[in-house]
Amino acid sequence: MNQLPSKPRFYFAHRQAIRALIHLGVNALPFDPLKAIRLIGCKAYSYQQCIQEYHVPIRDIVVGAESKDGCVFPMSGKYAILYNTEGNTQTRIRWTLAHELAHILLGHLTDFTSEQLAFDKREDHDVLDQEADACAAELLAPSPILYRLGFYDAATIRSACNLSWKASKYREHFFLRIAQTYR
Repeated sequence: MNQLPSKPRFYFAHRQAIRALIHLGVNALPFDPLKAIRLIGCKAYSYQQCIQEYHVPIRDIVVGAESKDGCVFPMSGKYAILYNTEGNTQTRIRWTLAHELAHILLGHLTDFTSEQLAFDKREDHDVLDQEADACAAELLAPSPILYRLGFYDAATIRSACNLSWKASKYREHFFLRIAQTYR
């Protein structure tokens, strides 16, 4: 098995997101993470579906998932993603789905053992979560497409990509850093 990275591989995360967008034939904004999850043959279930179908209390799902927002796990040779809709905005749900999809695209569940991924190694998870966040950001607001369309400001990015204000501001800052780098 591979060594866990000591720092986030942002270039790798960006590249994997772009590859996925091309492979999935994404040609319009906003990106639909739920559709992408299904296109790659994975399943997605809300915590609320699990509560209704299996009569499991939400606290048990959150404890099992080790997250109030969502998780991804192997299932029947593919993956399943659980996500929480209760009290979350549509943009937060989309972010959670893209983040969990990113863990799959980045190979986090295949490149590392379950022992390496155990939550008692919190700082290692922070690195993998930062990678998943970077990949999710690129999936939801692909920089090449935004650049080509001239969408650099947070308001336009938010509208085109159906993102939260906070996520849109991050993307705007991304473009500002690039502009400063190439001046």
